[in-house]
Amino acid sequence: MKIYSVNDKKFRKYGQVIDNPFLSDFENAQKSIAVPESGSAYLPSVESFETEKLMDYYGKFFGEMGVQIGYCWGRNNTLNALEWHKSTEINIALEDMILLLGDMREMDGNVFNTGKVKAFLVKKGQAVEIYQTTLHFCPCAKNEQVFKSVVILPRGTNTPLEQASEDKRLIAKNKWLICHPECKRHVDLGRVATLKGKNIVVK
Repeated sequence: MKIYSVNDKKFRKYGQVIDNPFLSDFENAQKSIAVPESGSAYLPSVESFETEKLMDYYGKFFGEMGVQIGYCWGRNNTLNALEWHKSTEINIALEDMILLLGDMREMDGNVFNTGKVKAFLVKKGQAVEIYQTTLHFCPCAKNEQVFKSVVILPRGTNTPLEQASEDKRLIAKNKWLICHPECKRHVDLGRVATLKGKNIVVK
């Protein structure tokens, strides 16, 4: 599939490129965090990322709501699922990464066709705000290397639910998800498998 730059006008439907004044802070703080040998790792909140100046700066993107600053990185080249939040999300690339994005307004009930997914390259050092209406999931690595993304969201997002929801797509706080039927890990967890079409692999 074609991979667009986040500087391309096609990205405007899904998000926007934002200033990234604290790249060196994140690069220094992430040095002690290992990259998994396979797959990816996600942690919603990292103490070394959540300094007062960073929390204050990124909190303004969320109207001074409390935020969490965590990470998602590792090795991935497959779509597998799409998720969304009732908020925007900020991603900061510490290594080149490719985001596979969809527009939730194009969902038909629970169903989304993967043929509508677009791929965007976020270069190392770039930061993007992903809109609330944008379907997204784990980034993919460029050229089968390692991807690294700082992830900023409202405090509590992606943490365990306090009670089961009738909406089976709601799998964590402020996290709705549908998966592809070919993704055994999510299917075995009982996720709603309503992604139709090819399970996209970035090559």
